[in-house]
Amino acid sequence: MLSYKTKDGKVTELEAQGSLTELLSDTTFLAHAIYGMLARSDEGLAKAFQAHFALLAADPESPMWENSNPNCISIVRRVKPKEGKSDDK
Repeated sequence: MLSYKTKDGKVTELEAQGSLTELLSDTTFLAHAIYGMLARSDEGLAKAFQAHFALLAADPESPMWENSNPNCISIVRRVKPKEGKSDDK
């Protein structure tokens, strides 16, 4: 399970616990959710996210794999649905 706390828009605590399968599942779900949110507003941006994420994940020298204490910013983006459309699923 992945869980975190934020303060002033920054992640102050990040906890990851569970089996390798559970952590991979949570991470995959998170990437899928971000991709889906991007795709609803801009399919090209979603594809760019997919390509960059794949490159970062595949490169063993990527900053993604640095053993560091990240100073993260929590970003939430809500886009108003286009006229006549709903974001309800």
